[in-house]
This record gives sequence, structure tokens and C-alpha cells, in this order.
Amino acid sequence: MANRDCVAATYDEQFCRMREFYLAGCEAAFRHSGLVVFQIQLSKRVDTAPFTRDYIRRWELSCAAVRRPEHSGYVLGSHKRVDRRLA
Repeated sequence: MANRDCVAATYDEQFCRMREFYLAGCEAAFRHSGLVVFQIQLSKRVDTAPFTRDYIRRWELSCAAVRRPEHSGYVLGSHKRVDRRLA
């Protein structure tokens, strides 16, 4: 870290060591393809969060279509890519 002294002064030495350990772990995981990421949704009621992540995919597609409609190649509400030359 280029600004380690400044970070240590702002937080503390333990923070710097934990951060360096975290970054070393990330580097090792990326280098050896051992990185696994989990996303967990917690709720008090079982019917609060959907069982699938389809709603996230639909939202991502709608955002992509709004940002770049001429380049997205996706049909909203679908996971299928459409060749615009045939559409």
C-alpha cells in the first residue's frame, strides 16, 4: 500500500495488517482460481425474498437496455440473446 503510513495513522496498525492479509488472500485466490463468492439474502419471513434470482437478472437486463438499447442484444424479460440482424 502506497499510503500505508497515512492509513495506519488514521486507523491503526492492526487494521493495516488485516487489510494486507485480506488482499494477500484475494491475490492467492485469483491466481489459483480458488475464489468463491456467496450472496446471501436474509429475511424474517420465508416469503419475503424470492427463491430464485430471476428478478435480479430482469433488473440487470432492463438497465442494460435503457443504457444502450442499440447494443444490448437482449429481449427484456428473457435470458435469450437475439441476433438483431434477424429481428
